[in-house]
Amino acid sequence: MKLALAAACLAASFSLASQAFADGRTLITLEQPVAKPVEFVAQGGVWDCTGNICVAEATQDGTFGWSQCRAVAKQAGSRVTADSDAYHTLQQAQLDRCNANIGGSAKTNSPQTSQTAAR
Repeated sequence: MKLALAAACLAASFSLASQAFADGRTLITLEQPVAKPVEFVAQGGVWDCTGNICVAEATQDGTFGWSQCRAVAKQAGSRVTADSDAYHTLQQAQLDRCNANIGGSAKTNSPQTSQTAAR
């Protein structure tokens, strides 16, 4: 009985620890595919991009967000259409912030971009 209780406690602690640290796979979908497969380091993750998908197998929970998205967008040379991991998904406002002043076909004439160009 004590062994079963200990095993249950151990399993619960691993479950909680994995969510606290949330090191895991992050997937970013690019608007435009990369010309050839590329690998780079951005925001503490090693990113592999093929076609219009970039994947980092291990990223820290604290790095997920628009700034991580933006770092990948810059390295890949394309705007991002989706960004998620097991626990998070960037919402449209965060994607817009990620894509601000990143080249690509969508939203290149947005008020924010036009305003910046006019300065």
